[in-house]
Amino acid sequence: MSALWLPGTEYEEVSPNSDSSNVSELFDLPAWILGNFDVLESVKKGLEEMTIWGESNELLGEVSPLYLSLHDKCGGSMVVEFIDGEMNIYDNPNGVLTNATELPWHLENLRNYAISARI
Repeated sequence: MSALWLPGTEYEEVSPNSDSSNVSELFDLPAWILGNFDVLESVKKGLEEMTIWGESNELLGEVSPLYLSLHDKCGGSMVVEFIDGEMNIYDNPNGVLTNATELPWHLENLRNYAISARI
């Protein structure tokens, strides 16, 4: 698992009615994932019930705009992004992720190079 920089990240809002057992601050999330799951399919199911929020970083003066790249022992890869206050979970077919931008843009950009290579 790694956390990468994604400017524009907006984490979810925590409702006062939220079940506290299904709420996690972003920096607690890796320990929860690694301590409870062994394959990505289980992580996906677990995350569907979670609300993830971000705490302001005093040094940065903002909430750290991060997204997560996860890999499992079966060779699976996925990305967890927080866009417009919603968690998006994607399978990552190439298994690679860099800082900024969202995974769908990365995949589209790779397609542009694949098309150019065929010409």
